[in-house]
Amino acid sequence: MKLQALRQAHVDEWVSTMLEAGSMKGKPLVPATVRLALVMLQQVTEYATRRGLIARDPAEYVEAPRQRPTKVTPADVWTKEQVQTFAAKASAHRLHAVYLMSCYGLRRSEVCGLRWTDIDLTRSTLSVEQSYVEVEGKDHAVDEPKTERSRRTLPMPDDVATALRELKTRQKREKLAVGQSWDEITHVCSDETGKPVLPRTYTGWFHRIRITAKLPRITLRNLRHTSVSVMLHAGIPASTVAAWHGHDVRMTTGVYNRVYDEGLSAAASAMFGDTENTV
Repeated sequence: MKLQALRQAHVDEWVSTMLEAGSMKGKPLVPATVRLALVMLQQVTEYATRRGLIARDPAEYVEAPRQRPTKVTPADVWTKEQVQTFAAKASAHRLHAVYLMSCYGLRRSEVCGLRWTDIDLTRSTLSVEQSYVEVEGKDHAVDEPKTERSRRTLPMPDDVATALRELKTRQKREKLAVGQSWDEITHVCSDETGKPVLPRTYTGWFHRIRITAKLPRITLRNLRHTSVSVMLHAGIPASTVAAWHGHDVRMTTGVYNRVYDEGLSAAASAMFGDTENTV
C-alpha cells in the first residue's frame, strides 16, 4: 500500500493484528514490541506530513497498547539471605562493587553504563545518566536511560561506596600498568584496559558467581526484582521503592502487589542492613 493511501483504520488494524498473531510464527507480539513498531511508523508518517507528502498523519491518533505487567512470584526472586550469600561470593570478583549495585536493583544497562564521572565518592552518590546496551544482538552502544524516571541520583550504601573506592584505586593501577593515563569517563564496569564490559559478558559472570554460591537459578533481571521484593517486604513504601529503581509507582505496586513508605537511604539499607530499624 502506498503511503498516500494509508488511513488510521489501516494502522489500527495493523496494531490489532500484531497483538493477535503478529509474529512470523503466527504468535501474538508483546505490547512493548508493538508500541516500538508503532512509534517507528509514527516517525515516518509525521515526517511525511511535515514534508507535504501526505495531507494528514494517519498514525497520529492511534493508541499504543498498554503494557501488561508480569506478576513476580517467589520462584522468580531470591530471599534476602540468598542475596547476601551472592554478595559474599561476589566479593572475590574484580567487579564486586558493580555486582553490589546490581544487588541493590540497578539495571544491567545502568551499571554497565556508569562512568566514574557519575560517581561522587565524597558525597557517596551515584547518578544514572546513560545506559550501555546491546544493539541487534551483536553491537553495543551508549544510550539514554530507559525512561525519564530512570535518570536519577541515589545515595550509595556504605558497602557500595567502600567497594567503589577500592575498584577505582585498582583500575588506576591497571591503567598505569598498561601505559595508559587515567580518565574519569572510564566505565566503572570495565576490564583491566578500561574497555567497557559487554552486558552479555556481565550476565555470564553473574551466573558463574551464582553457580559457585550454589544459589537457585534466576535471571540477572530478576536480581533487580529481588531488590524490589526485599525492600517492599522490609516495609519501605512503594513510592520510595519505585523512585530508587526508576519505576513508575503504579508498575511497582501492580507487579508486586504490596504498598509501603520511607526514604531512599532506608530503602538501600533494607538490602543488607538491619531492617528492624527501617520501619
